[in-house]
Amino acid sequence: MDDSNLSHTRWKCQYHIVFIPKYRRKTLYGKVKKDVREILRTLCGYKKVEIVESASCSTMYFFIASSEISPTVET
Repeated sequence: MDDSNLSHTRWKCQYHIVFIPKYRRKTLYGKVKKDVREILRTLCGYKKVEIVESASCSTMYFFIASSEISPTVET
């Protein structure tokens, strides 16, 4: 099952993230597009975030990321 759970709760945390260059200039193509993709994968790897789905066009790059949240109990 995709959901994370405890004995009394169940959750699924996904975030829709959109990266848009200033003034929506058509700059995300060719080598720049590949570089942005690799940078975002690296950053998500540092934070242990899984990229579920991603897409891009010449004016924006968007992806859906899923994060494992560990519940904590405050004392």
